[in-house]
Amino acid sequence: MTVEAMMAKARVLKGRVQNLIIKFKKRMNWFDISRNLDTSDCVDREFIFNEADSPNVKYMGRYVPTDFLQIKDSLSQLIAFDKSVLEHTFVDFGCGKGRVLIMAERMGFKKLIGVEFSKKLYDICLRNLNKVNSKAAQVVCGDAVEYRLSGDTKTFYFCNPFEYCLFEQILNNIRGFLKTARQDGYIVYIDTRNFGRLDPDEYELLFKYDGPGTPFHIYKVLL
Repeated sequence: MTVEAMMAKARVLKGRVQNLIIKFKKRMNWFDISRNLDTSDCVDREFIFNEADSPNVKYMGRYVPTDFLQIKDSLSQLIAFDKSVLEHTFVDFGCGKGRVLIMAERMGFKKLIGVEFSKKLYDICLRNLNKVNSKAAQVVCGDAVEYRLSGDTKTFYFCNPFEYCLFEQILNNIRGFLKTARQDGYIVYIDTRNFGRLDPDEYELLFKYDGPGTPFHIYKVLL
């Protein structure tokens, strides 16, 4: 292949990537525009955590919205495994601007709790929930590591919000809670940062999606 042909092929590939990015942004923005929400724009961590003094801040990432189709697909798979999750509490760790909470309520979850460390994102999340007149969701502003689970919580949702050192602590909290409550629990994990780090003797992989878009895994907690 000549240099000219290689450059032409590279331009074609670049054009395709740019078109995919444009389509993705349109899809992300459509979710907000159709509901007058603010969940699509990414936010750098320096802005959302500049007033925080917790040592855990350095392990938290920037705000990046989850593609709403990925949310729908992951929760649809979970419901297919265990429809009773709709009647139990759903917790989104690092809930950001509330997109997952809004989608989960639309899909039939009766009680949702979002845990968000950033006060700025927490305030935006509350505004978004008010705009959709949410009846099922509430938001807690605080450190996810220190959040105390209660009630009948069964679904634990993560969209790559933390480094593994924090994720591991939260998983330990979840396991302790489920053992005390003597009930099943499910981990829904979006993205790839910590794939492969969950012990298969403690977390049964129920579903794995590694196709186009954002990958996700669904695990059942083994006690």
